[in-house]
Amino acid sequence: MHILFYGYGSHAKKIKSCCDEFFILKEKPIYSGIRRSKTETDIEIYHSIEEVLSKKSEIDCVFITANNSNHLNIFKKCIEKEIKFIYVEKPAIGVQNFFKNCPLELTEKIKYIQIGYHMAYAEAFIKLKDIIDSQKFGELTRFDFFLGHGLAFKESFEKTWRSKEKFALIETLLCHLINISIYLKDLDSFNNLNSISKLNEINKKKDTEHITFTTNDGALFSLTASWGSPLEKSAKAYFSNGIWEYDFQKTTLKYPRDNFDSKGFFIPPMKKTYNCEFLGIRPSIFYFLEQVKKNKFKMHEFNNSDQTNFVIENIKGKYF
Repeated sequence: MHILFYGYGSHAKKIKSCCDEFFILKEKPIYSGIRRSKTETDIEIYHSIEEVLSKKSEIDCVFITANNSNHLNIFKKCIEKEIKFIYVEKPAIGVQNFFKNCPLELTEKIKYIQIGYHMAYAEAFIKLKDIIDSQKFGELTRFDFFLGHGLAFKESFEKTWRSKEKFALIETLLCHLINISIYLKDLDSFNNLNSISKLNEINKKKDTEHITFTTNDGALFSLTASWGSPLEKSAKAYFSNGIWEYDFQKTTLKYPRDNFDSKGFFIPPMKKTYNCEFLGIRPSIFYFLEQVKKNKFKMHEFNNSDQTNFVIENIKGKYF
């Protein structure tokens, strides 16, 4: 199998590690990469997809992992070259809409496309969606999600792309929180959408983004992504008859609501805890590679990228 990385930076190398793990004890794939610099690395690097095709065999699949602003143009090239399995890293702005409007003679040759919103492939969130859909704990009333990492306080932060690119935090971190919210509730509308940026008083950078909105049935979503906090990942869903919590190592369920002491007063619901480690991009990458191995046509998984991009663009518009 020939795997191409279109863009080969730190994230692509994480994906390659997942590929190595997937193929362990199986046939070893051929790796190629495309990037501007041909500095020495662990795979063979080329300048263009044309150069790859002239020197290598057919490309079985591609991971588009270049800068966010280049995703759409690279995707168009991969479609033109009829690469049958395409994985596009988030936020993949414009990709889903472009493909929807492509001529049939191009789209019918592509077997499977997946957008890299990897949280939708995580066991904990798959189970939470089932709880929401089945109303196992009643109606969802509120969902809180916080992702934080103190990168903004590192001495090197000022020189990094995270500091220099205006919308890096929104397009790199907050987009995941928006996307998983859409996935969980099958959202197609965002009422009372509000976003707030927090300025870091030390380095004068906006290192924290908050977003809130309500659903048509009155549930509140509160999302925060920050490079100006301690390392923390936590999600919490409140239902009419229970509470679900996740610290990315274990899930905690608190239910039922009607729990009383001997005098008939409410007491906290009973609590059950289950191990459920978050495996990052691994499940998403494995799922994609399984489709490549099967080599069959499958319904594309754009993973609500268009709806996610709608919210992203709304937030970015408030910067001006």
